[in-house]
Amino acid sequence: MRALIFVNGEYAAATEAAEYYIALAAAADLVIAADGGASQALMLGVTPDLLIGDFDSLAPEELEKASAAGAEIERHPVHKDQTDTELAVAAAEARGCDEIVLVGALGGEPDHLLGNLSVLRGLAQRDRTARAVAIDVVVRALCAPAKLVLACAPGTRVSLSVLTERASVTLSGFDYEVTHGSLCANSCVGLGNAVAQPPATITLHKGELLVFVFDHAEARGVHDTGSNEPEAGPGDAAEQPVDDGGSTGEPDGPYDEDVI
Repeated sequence: MRALIFVNGEYAAATEAAEYYIALAAAADLVIAADGGASQALMLGVTPDLLIGDFDSLAPEELEKASAAGAEIERHPVHKDQTDTELAVAAAEARGCDEIVLVGALGGEPDHLLGNLSVLRGLAQRDRTARAVAIDVVVRALCAPAKLVLACAPGTRVSLSVLTERASVTLSGFDYEVTHGSLCANSCVGLGNAVAQPPATITLHKGELLVFVFDHAEARGVHDTGSNEPEAGPGDAAEQPVDDGGSTGEPDGPYDEDVI
């Protein structure tokens, strides 16, 4: 069961972007708006099934409009220990959703952006399928052991950001491949790789990662491996990760595998 959560963040304004957001809502089993995220949903003609938050960033008339359209309203105090996005995620999980898509979570205020990425990490730690999406990028968190298969076109830019002190990864089908390579949290190695030959596979043996896929099609769940996407520039290419000799300190697998 898939939940789409409209976060109170940054949204693209183009007509194509509006169609993208509407399609995401149509594909969801449950649509939740986190406080001011309801403004974007209502502007698109999408009525959330649930509107949740302290409503400090939503105009009273918009709250009334959502309620009149049939949205369930769940109000929380302003002084609380969770963000409105966290409340929305908890509500989705409580209603049985095992796949969660966050929209509007990848822009806006940088502290909330980092908070939303922390939400993705928590969902991965709880074994949920989750991603934050925008019209041209998808972000997922992986917790070892895990495997992510990308059917993106050659040239699609992919970046890895380490969440733990170190992570051990195997990359195949990329410009920069490695077997049991060691990535560090205090290094930018892992940024700016690119798909060379789909399907490209990220196998995480140890640690936790954020995976950024800069793919116009992948953000929609549609892949055309025959399309001709631009190659990553030379300034974007990551250094070859250091091979740790295949020793991870943990047995490999079984992996949680996701194909996108």
